[in-house]
Amino acid sequence: MNMYDSIGEKIKLLAKLLAWITSGGFVVWGIILLDTNKSDGAIQGILLLLLGPLFSWMFTWLMYGFGELIQNTENILLRLPPPVQTPDNVFEPTQGTPDTIRHITGASYVPSNDLANKLTALESWKNELEEEYNIKKTDLLQELNRYEL
Repeated sequence: MNMYDSIGEKIKLLAKLLAWITSGGFVVWGIILLDTNKSDGAIQGILLLLLGPLFSWMFTWLMYGFGELIQNTENILLRLPPPVQTPDNVFEPTQGTPDTIRHITGASYVPSNDLANKLTALESWKNELEEEYNIKKTDLLQELNRYEL
């Protein structure tokens, strides 16, 4: 196990340990101050006995919350689908003709074959993404139907 694996859990464990150790330290320190013969020491000891563990506990909330935040972020990242990659050649010339572009856009004039090819490539990319979208949507709906039954 690597030192940096599941760091969120380690931060949360450290927060719990620090809460117990510092609370115990404040209690011991408060008892020592109570045991002194000075009147100021008794007041400080009582305050330390009451407020020390409380402040220690509240401080470690922040640390524990940070560990929880890291752990939840890791879980979210594991559940995300991989990002959609656009093809590098989406604007590369293809076999599109001005007639095809006129059909797609309804334009009566296409300025150049290069632009026509780019528009054809873009249209084919759109169709591929729509097919992928429909497949994933169908899979999710089927999975949803399994849970509802």
